[in-house]
Amino acid sequence: MLSGIYNYLVKNNPEARNIFASIDKYNQQRKDSKPKGLPLGVKILLEAKYGSKWRDKIRGKTIKIPFVPKKFEIEYEKVLLKYFKNHFTKQINKVSKEIINDIKTRQDDIRADMMEQRFYDSFDRIEKEANYAELGLEIIITHTARKLYDYHKEKFSYSIKKVFGIAIQLNDENVINNLPKWTKTNLNLIKNVRHEVIPKLKSQVTNAFQNGIRASELQEQIQKITGYTEYRAKLIARDQIGKLYGQMNRQCSTDLGLESYIWRTSGDERVRPRHRQLDGETRRWDEGIIPGEEIRCRCNGESVVDDKLLY
Repeated sequence: MLSGIYNYLVKNNPEARNIFASIDKYNQQRKDSKPKGLPLGVKILLEAKYGSKWRDKIRGKTIKIPFVPKKFEIEYEKVLLKYFKNHFTKQINKVSKEIINDIKTRQDDIRADMMEQRFYDSFDRIEKEANYAELGLEIIITHTARKLYDYHKEKFSYSIKKVFGIAIQLNDENVINNLPKWTKTNLNLIKNVRHEVIPKLKSQVTNAFQNGIRASELQEQIQKITGYTEYRAKLIARDQIGKLYGQMNRQCSTDLGLESYIWRTSGDERVRPRHRQLDGETRRWDEGIIPGEEIRCRCNGESVVDDKLLY
């Protein structure tokens, strides 16, 4: 009934139509606008604990969390290395041995063409089987993301309680919603490795059969290509764990109203010159790169309780 009245007024009364349009616009603006500063509920809790001088208690303090532990990179690296070994490189090595033997015993160009196509088909089959194995890998990657999320939430909550003096129930819906995206990104990176390796293997096989290179030379080239998968697995693990940790830190901070942070490096010789310059600099979470975003970045961010967030 109410919807019928609404439709009637909007259709037949220009003044009512303008009023409802203004209300809809206002509601949309409220929905789109992000509140500035600490959430009202947090301010109320702080005032209840410290009284009218609660701002002096937390002004200028920073939310310090540990750098991402190396164990997460190591565990994830083991997962990816195991996947590539069991569902990719092991099968490639098996086919490669057959190729080497056939090259040593080939008799004519016709048989060479047949062998070349047979090995092409074998590599395509390996690619398909590795693709099917991604279903199980996706579950493991999701579990890895969840473990890192649990760790970050524990440390971030602890630091918030230490700084504010009260326990705050974090709204981590945005962080949780980002985990499937991270998982999908990682699966695409893994798929890209396979898509790089298979064409290179086919190219080497073609070169071997058409140009008559030595079996030992082909074997060496194949070993280099399969070794590349190990390198990429390690790179993905080390890079993506840092990226997810940095994304979690930014999301948890901004959801709490903390807009800026202090850039912190790990302080060793492996730190990029550019990041060494950023060390100790106060930056905004929504501007430029953030700690952990660039490849294999191990930096961290300490969110700052700015004075302007307290009013």
